[in-house]
Amino acid sequence: MWHLRSLRYRAFRICGFQLLLVSICVANISSSAEQLSTAVPEKAQEHLPSFEVVSIRAHEPGYWPSFERREFTADGLTWLNTQTQGLIVYAYNLRDPKLGPNLIPGAPKWIRSDWYDIRARLSAQDVETMSTLSSQDKERFERQLLRSVLVDRFRLKAHLVSKLSLSYELVVSKAGTKIREAGLGEAPGVDWIDAGDGLYHAVPLDALVMLLQMQENCPVIDKTGLKGKYDFELKWERTPETMPAPGTGIVPSAPAGESSRPSIFKALEEQLGLRLIPMRAPIENVVIDHIEKPSPN
Repeated sequence: MWHLRSLRYRAFRICGFQLLLVSICVANISSSAEQLSTAVPEKAQEHLPSFEVVSIRAHEPGYWPSFERREFTADGLTWLNTQTQGLIVYAYNLRDPKLGPNLIPGAPKWIRSDWYDIRARLSAQDVETMSTLSSQDKERFERQLLRSVLVDRFRLKAHLVSKLSLSYELVVSKAGTKIREAGLGEAPGVDWIDAGDGLYHAVPLDALVMLLQMQENCPVIDKTGLKGKYDFELKWERTPETMPAPGTGIVPSAPAGESSRPSIFKALEEQLGLRLIPMRAPIENVVIDHIEKPSPN
């Protein structure tokens, strides 16, 4: 799992904003096979796979600020320092980047303020089932397991709604890509020189997609076909609307007096050989009807 780093500035999570962006975007934007219906009947929820053992505890306060860590293993899950909204976003594969700063509709504020450590173990039968699944089916199975946790432990009742919205496809330009494959053993991360200048090291394109979704405030679907890990620098004129609010960020804006930088669209094509193609696509979101804080165990 790639992480954020900086030679000059370290981008810690501020008020949960960066955490949720990671949660949204680390989950790959998958194919239509992952699409969910516009409603989730309770009968369908009864058939969700579930963990054999689930432990949920409040995250130890002494470790904040720290980064969220999610790890599915062959026999279970460890998800540390997460918020309930992040769980819901991943479990339902929600694609709307507006959920970064905003609450899920119908949700109480605590799903963005309470932090949890979750440890779960699969039954021997489900371990065997997982070992036979393709990577895509395994990811779908993992999301179903988390939906079961939300239903059983958080008493979640929700329904899905869908609407057409502006989206972008990220594609390789006609001249070809300019990003380069990372070397073996290179540590993954992002060095932020300033808020509009990032040096990416050994990261998948998911890292760039995450940035673009935050910059354009709408879904970005990776259609490049680039599946490796890459090194690149992206330097652009960041709009005020996508800058951290005063007092909530520690990565500075571009140095005063620097000559103007290109827009994100021009920077992508000139510097990386990639393009953003606008399109209309359905965005699914959850509306929460009921949710409760989990009892610790």
